[in-house]
Amino acid sequence: MKSKDEHARHDARKALSKEELKHIADIARLELSEEELNAFSSQLEAVLEYFSTIQKYDTGEGSGKSEKSFTHLLKGEEPFREDTPSPSDIAELIVQNFSKRSGRFAKVVRGLKK
Repeated sequence: MKSKDEHARHDARKALSKEELKHIADIARLELSEEELNAFSSQLEAVLEYFSTIQKYDTGEGSGKSEKSFTHLLKGEEPFREDTPSPSDIAELIVQNFSKRSGRFAKVVRGLKK
């Protein structure tokens, strides 16, 4: 029986068939030309190869230690900042850019007839 790593490596190396690519495109509701199918084939295979590469790392999934996953990569640095509200005058800047306005509203040409 193959291990999870062996199975992942095998699946990533296997080239996707045109039928599989067309099926994936159908699921995503994409209409692709033959040229696009060929281009996306190599791109999707590269993504799958990357997934197979990162699958070999222990993320702690299922072991109860998932909160420690990849925290060793931060090297003590906190990547988050405090989320504090601050005043913003973006609405006023937007209104100033209207070519025609009435107060703080934009004037536009009527699109529908009565």
